[in-house]
Amino acid sequence: SSINCIFKDQSGALWIGTAGGGVSRYDGVNITNFTTEHGLSNSSVFQITQDHTGNIWFAIGDGGLSKFDGKKIEYFTEKDGVFEGNYSLAVHKNNHLWIASL
Repeated sequence: SSINCIFKDQSGALWIGTAGGGVSRYDGVNITNFTTEHGLSNSSVFQITQDHTGNIWFAIGDGGLSKFDGKKIEYFTEKDGVFEGNYSLAVHKNNHLWIASL
């Protein structure tokens, strides 16, 4: 898979979002891969960010949003107010997570 984005989290680990291969986390020693089998709504990850509580957020291609809390990945659906589509993520300096639909 080709790489769509790279994000460095608060612990220094690199998160690599791919086009069709999910997302991989590299902590300097180990690589951990996450796919739809782990809870991602789609295997194409276009943007990654981290909120002030340490959650990792994924903007998924044509699949909305997913969040990793360090243990499991949660997918947000229409009942949560998140519709299929493309999203952009940003964390403001006041620690608010901004989510824009494209």
